[in-house]
Amino acid sequence: MKLKKRLIALVCVLMMLLSLAACGGEPTPPPDPLETARENLQTVNNVQAEAKMDMTMTVNGETVDTKTSMDIRYFLEPLHMMIGMDMSAAGENMAMNMYYEQREDGIEIYVEDAENWYYGGKIAMEDADTLEAYGYNPEELMGDYTYTADGTEEVDGVTLYKYTCELTGEAMQEAMNSSGAMSSMGDTGMSEEDMEEMLKSLDGTSIKVSVWISEANMLPVRYEMDMTEVMNALMTKIVEVSVQSAGVSADELGIEMSVSKVVATVRFFNYNNAEDFEVPADIVEYFKSEE
Repeated sequence: MKLKKRLIALVCVLMMLLSLAACGGEPTPPPDPLETARENLQTVNNVQAEAKMDMTMTVNGETVDTKTSMDIRYFLEPLHMMIGMDMSAAGENMAMNMYYEQREDGIEIYVEDAENWYYGGKIAMEDADTLEAYGYNPEELMGDYTYTADGTEEVDGVTLYKYTCELTGEAMQEAMNSSGAMSSMGDTGMSEEDMEEMLKSLDGTSIKVSVWISEANMLPVRYEMDMTEVMNALMTKIVEVSVQSAGVSADELGIEMSVSKVVATVRFFNYNNAEDFEVPADIVEYFKSEE
């Protein structure tokens, strides 16, 4: 049972990392209105987002639904970000807020759960771009992928231009490696060799991506990814690695896992008008006194 829960948790981590890594890349000249949106993103200093990730998986014949929601507020100058996360999986719930704030000598990390505050350490500014969170710039939000126009939709009286693309497993490997996303998996018990093998399992898979651009402000307002195929490939590799680590056969391990749905949706709003935040001064002072 402990191994089963650990595998489910690992899959949830991977699901979030995949969605973050897929939102990166340097802009290239696309046709309008995609080009206009990318140009407008270069003037964005802050933005809010609501992300929802739903996954349905089967573990030994039992259906497990995982739902993750995130409230994200991102500011470039000065650099600071808040991620409020709520996740339910396998009958367990987890909620926390993570804060990243730039100081003179680095980025301070604070974590808040239902009961306590924790100090997550400091990241030197020269290392900040190795993190998926701080390797991001608003202008890179849609990546440099080849999008295809897919018509328009009317939502709340506003015309949205829809574009789609298919991100290959090979491109995902490159995105996750370049973003530093895999460094976030250091506490999952997997070796670097295991993680490299896991990424290689993405060969031949793809993620279907859709983005909607508002005619009102020519900025992306919605982003959706179907990661089912990719997660199934990762799931197979995770079980394989677990079998090898345990030194038993697959039958002896007794874990069969498959994924029937993994969909991530992100809504962007409050461009250059995001709701600001700060870690309470008494919390900052308390952890300073503990150094």
